[in-house]
Amino acid sequence: MKTLVNKIDLTSYNNDGMIEIPTGSKLEYIETKTSLHAYYEIFTYVISCNLINEDESKTPVDIRCSKYVGAKNYKVDCVKGNLHKRKMILWNEVFDEEFPE
Repeated sequence: MKTLVNKIDLTSYNNDGMIEIPTGSKLEYIETKTSLHAYYEIFTYVISCNLINEDESKTPVDIRCSKYVGAKNYKVDCVKGNLHKRKMILWNEVFDEEFPE
């Protein structure tokens, strides 16, 4: 199973509310769901993972990303504190691992 480790704090939302993902967390990759919003010419991605807690229990989290049609870089949309800012934080700034398509 592929594991991702984040270099920046992230925030994820699920049915239970908001989940903080601190820097250095291990995320067990499950799958990537892709959608195209043709009007805005943007792909959106939901990367489903399990957050591995200190006691080895797992918490389901979604990492949300996007990429404009024709662009090379993926933008991470769930960086903590960046929800209402327009700063673009790219995948390679958050993870060392390749983007899981």
